[in-house]
Amino acid sequence: MPRHDFSRKSPLSPINRLILDNQEYNLSYKVVTEDMKSLGIGGNPNILTYPYLEWKLLPDSWIVKDANDWGGIWSRKVPSQAFWTVDYMKDKYSTETRFFLACLHDPFYYNTTGIKSVGVCLFYEIYSREHWSEVNSSWRQGGSGLFIPDEKITISRIE
Repeated sequence: MPRHDFSRKSPLSPINRLILDNQEYNLSYKVVTEDMKSLGIGGNPNILTYPYLEWKLLPDSWIVKDANDWGGIWSRKVPSQAFWTVDYMKDKYSTETRFFLACLHDPFYYNTTGIKSVGVCLFYEIYSREHWSEVNSSWRQGGSGLFIPDEKITISRIE
C-alpha cells in the first residue's frame, strides 16, 4: 500500500514526521480506553483493540476513503486535540483513557482535527500534559531525539 506524504506546508497536515526503526512515518496522537480499545465516539460500533508497539491494520474491505467515522482508524492531528479527547471522555462518560504517540500507515483523509488511516502503531505513551511538555521540549532542542530505553527505539524529529 502506498504511503501518502503530507507536506508541512499544509495547515491540515500532521505536525511532525518521524523516523522509527529507520523508517519515516507521519505522526499522530491516539487516545484509547484503559484496556487499549477504540473509544466508539460518533456512535461507531466497531470497537478495535490496539496492540502496543505493533501495527493495527484494517483489511482493504473495511477502508472507506471519506469523512465518515467508519472506514479507517482516526487519530488526532495535534496533542491539544488528544488532551481535549481525554478530558471529554472523563467528563462526559467517566471513562479513563490512555494517550499515545502513533505512527500512521497509509493516511488517506484528514480534516482540521483528525487523520484517517489504514493503520496505526502506538509506540509511546504520554501520561500527562506535563509529560508531553517534557517530551516536546526535548524534540525542540534538537538533541538526539527521544529514546525509549525499554524498547530500544530512537525517534528523530524531522522538520
